[in-house]
Amino acid sequence: RMQEGVLIVSPTGRVAGYNPVAQAMLGLSDEAEIDLATHAPTLAAALRLWESGGGQEAIQFCGSDTCDLSARFEHTTSSDGAVLVFLEDVGRIKEQAQQLKLASLGRLTASIAHEIRHPLSAIRHAGELLREERRGVMQDRLLRILGDNVVRLDRIVQDILDLGRQSRAQPELLSLDEFCAGFIENFAVAEELSPEVIELVCHAQAAICFDRSHLHRVLWNLLSNALRHSSRGHAAVRIELAQAASPGRVELHVSDDGAGVPDAVREQLFEPFFPTPHQGTGLGLFIARYLCASNGAT
Repeated sequence: RMQEGVLIVSPTGRVAGYNPVAQAMLGLSDEAEIDLATHAPTLAAALRLWESGGGQEAIQFCGSDTCDLSARFEHTTSSDGAVLVFLEDVGRIKEQAQQLKLASLGRLTASIAHEIRHPLSAIRHAGELLREERRGVMQDRLLRILGDNVVRLDRIVQDILDLGRQSRAQPELLSLDEFCAGFIENFAVAEELSPEVIELVCHAQAAICFDRSHLHRVLWNLLSNALRHSSRGHAAVRIELAQAASPGRVELHVSDDGAGVPDAVREQLFEPFFPTPHQGTGLGLFIARYLCASNGAT
């Protein structure tokens, strides 16, 4: 019942024992003689380096199904000098941390979101009254800055409220190509885009089980991001549907012709309120990921 994987490795690199979690993580067979270097060469090399005194206490490496495994090593007092290897699923730990963060965010929602909205409405109203008294270019500029930031704050509050109100998923069978075609048409009208800016490419006609409103929100967040970073030229934003490698799954790609995401910030993309230079709320991808998880998608 342990959530950690445990291996017992002899000095010769033979796996002398393991628990079921370690077997699943590394894809070990039931054969009598298991050589660690054959089944997990990265782990075996790290173990040899650690035994020689030049390695780290813990490493991250790829397992049978995921590249988010962590291993740490411990000496034993056994006569043959066997080493214990403890394996952890880093992805599962990150997911648990994300759920805790989501729960904390939900508790904050009830206590502050409504309180922020009242003074925000007063600031907006005062700005509109000031705008009626035209006094010069400088005043117009300051009022525009005020208005833009009020809109951004209001969008953040709305995103927080929406996240707190998210109902449980009610999946229905959706034809993905038809759904995307209709969505693109509505999105283009709302954003006042030319029809050729967004391109839909269907390599597969797939039906998926997904909550209609949740899928709409996910696509809206992804396309808004793509549009914000694109050139807004012909086929600047692209939606592509394809069958996934694993059976019974489908892939939906949203891409744009922008510069792409810097490697340095990829790990933080799904963090709530992650700072963005494009006046976003920092909640779009966080909400999209949460809704996908609610519908059994990743």
